[in-house]
Amino acid sequence: MRLNFYVISLISCLLVGAESKVIGQTKTSQQVDSLASQVKKLQSAGKTGDTTYARTVADYAYYLYVSGASKQADSIARQSEQLARNLNFGPGVARSMVTQGGAQMQLNHSENTLRIFQQLIRDIERYKLPKLTLCRTLANLGMVYRHRGQLKEALDVTMQAIQIETRYTIRPRSESLRATLGYLFRQTGEIDKGIAYVREGIAIAQENEDLIQQAPLEVDLGALYNEKEQYKQSIVAYGDALTHSRQTGYEHTQVDALNGLALNHSALGHAQQALAFGKQALALAKRLDYTHNTANAHYTLGEVYMKQKQYVAADAELHQAFLLAQESGSLANQVLFVGERAVVAALRNDYRNAYIYKIQEQKLRDSVMTDEQKTRTDELVARYEAEKKEARIKLLNQQAQLRDKELAVKRWQTNALLVGGLLIVLLGGAVSAWLLNRARLRRLEEAQNLRKQIAHDLHDEVGSTLSSISMLSSHTDTLLSQNRPESAQKIVQKIYSDARQILESVDEIIWTINPGNDSLHRIALRLREYAQPLMESKGIDLQFVADTSLDQIPVSMEVRRNLYLIGKEAINNLVKYSQATQAVLRFERKEDRLHVLIEDNGRGFVQESFSTRNGQTSMKQRAEAMGGSLEVHSVPEQGTRLVLTTLLA
Repeated sequence: MRLNFYVISLISCLLVGAESKVIGQTKTSQQVDSLASQVKKLQSAGKTGDTTYARTVADYAYYLYVSGASKQADSIARQSEQLARNLNFGPGVARSMVTQGGAQMQLNHSENTLRIFQQLIRDIERYKLPKLTLCRTLANLGMVYRHRGQLKEALDVTMQAIQIETRYTIRPRSESLRATLGYLFRQTGEIDKGIAYVREGIAIAQENEDLIQQAPLEVDLGALYNEKEQYKQSIVAYGDALTHSRQTGYEHTQVDALNGLALNHSALGHAQQALAFGKQALALAKRLDYTHNTANAHYTLGEVYMKQKQYVAADAELHQAFLLAQESGSLANQVLFVGERAVVAALRNDYRNAYIYKIQEQKLRDSVMTDEQKTRTDELVARYEAEKKEARIKLLNQQAQLRDKELAVKRWQTNALLVGGLLIVLLGGAVSAWLLNRARLRRLEEAQNLRKQIAHDLHDEVGSTLSSISMLSSHTDTLLSQNRPESAQKIVQKIYSDARQILESVDEIIWTINPGNDSLHRIALRLREYAQPLMESKGIDLQFVADTSLDQIPVSMEVRRNLYLIGKEAINNLVKYSQATQAVLRFERKEDRLHVLIEDNGRGFVQESFSTRNGQTSMKQRAEAMGGSLEVHSVPEQGTRLVLTTLLA
C-alpha cells in the first residue's frame, strides 16, 4: 500500500540576530541549564528591568521549546514577551513570540499558533524589525497554513517571503520556505518540483550547519520519494532525518522519521524492520504525549500489520488511531483511519463491519465537505465585500470627475497664482544656489579641518616617537663603539617597541579617516578586534554583542574617533586593573540613541576615585564632545559597568 501519511513539523527560526545551531541533546540540555543559571543570577542582582534580562529569559524559553518542554517554554515565553513589550524591546518580543508559536504547534494548537504569528507580523512593523525577521515569520506562517490545510494562504505568504528574501538578498536563506513549497507542489502532483525545492532547503540547512531545520526537510524528502514509490530513496531520506533529529534531540521529528521508515520497509516487504520501527515510533509518541503524533504512530503500525496479514492487530491499532483523531478533532484523519478499518474488515471477511465503517467514512467525508463548503462560502462573502468596495471606489471616482468639471470653470483664477508661483520658484532657485554655495564652503572648511587633524595626530602620535627613535639609534652606535652590546640590545628592543607603536598609531589614523568605516557597526567590530587578543592574554572571557541595524547608521569622523578612543581606553583599563574573568562589550540602539556598554566582573574600585584614575577624565571629555554622556558604576569586588550614551544622527 502506498504511503498516505504525512506529518508537518513546525521549526521556528531565530529572527533576532542569529540562527540557532543546536547539536546534540546533551548540548541542548547544557544550554537550558546555563540559561536558567543566568536568569537566577540576574534576578539575584536585581537586574530584571533591562534588555539583557529580557533577552536571556527569551533565550531560556526558546531552548526549553527546542528540548521539547513545550508547556514550560510557552509559559516563560509569555513572561519574556510582556517584559520585552514593557521595555519597548522589539527583538525580545519577536524571539518570545516565535517560541510561543512553536510551542503551541507542538501542543497541536494551530489556531493559537496562527494568531501568534499574525500578531508578530504587525509587531515587526511596529518595532521596525529587520526584513530577515519579516521573511522568517512569513515562512513560519506559511507552515502553519500548510499544517491547517489552507494551501492558498500558505502559497500566498510563502511567495511573499521568497520575494522579500530575493529583493533584500537576505542571508542565510530560509529552509522552511523551501519545505513549504515542496509540500505545496506535492499536493498539486508536481513531485519532481517538490523534490527540487526540498533538496535546496536541505542544502541551505547544511550550509548553515542547522540540523534542527535539516531533519524535518529530510522527512519531507522521504514523503516525496514515497509518492513516486521510490521506497529505497525514501528510506535513505528518513534514515538521515532520524540520525539528525537524534543528534539535535528533537523527538517530534524522530517520530515522523520512524513512521516513515516503518511504512517504507513494509512496502519493500521488510517485515521485521517495519515492525521494529513502528513500535519505536509509537513508544516515543506516547512518551511525548502528543495526540497527533501518537495517532499517526498507531496508524503506521496498523498499516504494517495489515501488510503482514495480521488483521486483528491492524484493526486494534487503527481503532486507537481513530479515537485519537476524534480527540484532536482532525476530520481528515478520521476519514483516513476509518476507511482503513473498512479495508481490514473486508480482508477479514467481516463484511458487516466493513459496511458500517464505509457508512461512517462517508458521513465523515460529508462533514469534511461541509467544512470546505463553509470555507468557500466565507471566501465568496469576502470576494463580495471586496467587489462592494471596488464599486464604491468607482462611484467615488465618478463623483470626483463631476467635481473636476465644476472646477474647470474656476481654473482661469489660477493663472494669477501661477505667476506668483513662478516668482516663488525663482526665489527658491536663488536661495538654493546660495545654500549650495554655503554647503560647498562648509565642505572645504571640513576638508581643511581634516588636514589639520591629520597633521596634529601625526605630530602627537608619530613625531615625538620618531625623534626618540632617532636619538636612540645614534646612542646605539656609541654603545657599540664602546663594546657594550648588552646595553645596545636593550636600546634596539626599545626602538622596535616604538616602531610598532608608530605603526599602530598610523593604522588607527588611517582607519579613522577612511570613509569606508563610517558606520557604528564597523567601530564595534574594530573595538572587538582590539579587545579580543588583550583579553585572551589575561584569560578574560569576552562576550560581544552588536545590533545588526547599526551597520546602516553613518557617523562623522570626529564621532568615530572619539568613540573608538573611549572604547580603547576603557578596554585598556579593564585588562590592566580589573582582574576580571568575564567581560561584556555591547553596542545597541535604543530609539534615537546609541548605548555602548563595557562591563566586567572584576575587583572594581571606590566610586569617588573615578575622576582621577586611568585617564577617565579624558574619556568624559570626549563623550561630552560627541554630545553624549559617560557613566561609570563600580563597587569594590563587584565589578565595573561603563555606559556611554550619545544621540544618533
